[in-house]
This record gives sequence, structure tokens and C-alpha cells, in this order.
Amino acid sequence: MAQKQKKEPQKSQEKKEEKFEWTPPDFDERDFLTKDMKGTKVLLVTALFSFIAGIVAFLLTDTSWFLGMAVIIGTIIALRYIYPIFKIDVKAIEKKAWAGNIAMCFLLALGIWIVLMNPPFSDHANPTLDDSRIMVQVGSGNWTEVANPSTDIYAGQNISFVVNATDMGGIESVEIDIHAQGEQGTYVAMDNPEDARYQYETTFDIGGNSSAVYYYVIKATDTRGNTAQTDEVMFIVNPAP
Repeated sequence: MAQKQKKEPQKSQEKKEEKFEWTPPDFDERDFLTKDMKGTKVLLVTALFSFIAGIVAFLLTDTSWFLGMAVIIGTIIALRYIYPIFKIDVKAIEKKAWAGNIAMCFLLALGIWIVLMNPPFSDHANPTLDDSRIMVQVGSGNWTEVANPSTDIYAGQNISFVVNATDMGGIESVEIDIHAQGEQGTYVAMDNPEDARYQYETTFDIGGNSSAVYYYVIKATDTRGNTAQTDEVMFIVNPAP
């Protein structure tokens, strides 16, 4: 008889799992704080000279806008030479840090410049004049807008010239110059019956049966001396009906 083969014990196919342990890298707290303080120092120096560049650019505004921009760009270029004065190692500044400081210098200096260009620090913008129109009063009735300045104005009527004048720094005066064709006029002050609204009332006595051609121009001056004026507008005063 054939002998039965003994079954050998099956060898284990499983491998022992290797245990993985994560070991955090060594953290040099002193080195980290040193780099952080150096980065903060670079930012503070950049901010300081950006502020100075913005002020200088503002002071040069009346001379030339280009000079102001040249000051800002010059400050950005000069940072490489300014940092060593404050014991900052230029070679240790990374490229990303350089890009960030250049952008901050430009934007901060430009922002300071723009802020100083507006009230309450200064006012370099001209006043705004709009909604200029001619109103006419028939008898003692209501005022109505003149639809056609060539045909709807008559001698002896009460005529009102109105305009809206605004400015961030405030309006100093609004004046109107009314003159006949071929003559030289002079500016006279307009009244301010309500906020931003100015008016000047008058009548025209042309005499005879012929129409007369007139022109008017309105000029506004703000508290800083900036001025603006409307285009010259023609209108015709016709003989009384």
C-alpha cells in the first residue's frame, strides 16, 4: 500500500507589518524668529520710504506729474542701497520678498500721493458745472424752461439763468457774463438760493422791432482757486409781442 504523505505545516505568507513612525524635523525657533524679525524690518523700512516718496511726489504735483512718478520709481530703485543703511543684508532677501516690497512701495507711495491730492489736505480738481438752462417767467406766473433760446425769449420778460455748481472742497463763487453780439461783457455774481443751485435774474430791453443776439458764459471758482466754465451759449431776445 502506498504510504500517505504527511502534510507539512504551511508556511505563513503574511509578513509582519512594518511600523512607521513620523519624526518631525528639528525646529530652530531662534532661526525662525530671526528671519521673521528681519522680514518685518524690511517691511517697515520699505513703508517708511514709501510714505516719504508719496509726500515728495505730492509736493512736486504743481511742478510736474512726471517728477512725482519719477520720485516713486527712484525710491524703488534706491531700496537696494537704502536697506544696508539699516543693517539689512540685501543678499538674504528672497526674490518673492523683493517683488512684494517693490509692489508695496509703489502702491503705498501712490496711495499717499492720491490721498494728499484730495480734501481736506488739498484740492486740485476743477469745479463741476451742469444743468445750465434759461428760465422765463410770464407775468407773475411760474418759471418755465426756455425750449428754444432763439424764439422763446422776449424783451421785458423776467429771465433767469440757472446752473448747478459743485466741488469737493467747496464753491467760492459762481459768476455769469452776458453780452450782446460783438460787445465785451463782464462777470457778475450769481445768487445761491439753494444747495448747489445758482441763478441770475434780469430783463432785456432791446427797443425797436429788431431782435438782438446775446451770449452767456458761466464760471465757477472753488475755495482753492480752481476754475471751470460752461461753453458760450447763444440766445436771441425778440421784440415784445
